[in-house]
Amino acid sequence: IEVRGLGIAKLPAAAEGKIVLVFEMAAPEKIDRLPTPAQWEGLGIAIPAIKLDPFAASAGAKVRLAVRKASQGTIQDIIVEP
Repeated sequence: IEVRGLGIAKLPAAAEGKIVLVFEMAAPEKIDRLPTPAQWEGLGIAIPAIKLDPFAASAGAKVRLAVRKASQGTIQDIIVEP
């Protein structure tokens, strides 16, 4: 995998995986502060979706948290209604 600023890195890989979450790259002004749950729909399936500013310093932390929760089937547990 290419790691920007570091070069090509050799990392372990899985033969297959499960898609549990979709990230939509978006400009900060297009992301709601308190978003309502969203889904990506295609190929006859629906997958939870989150908008993400890929250039924000917190982007990596948000991805790790969201993927961890989604893989446990609890992505909505981190989203609270205002």
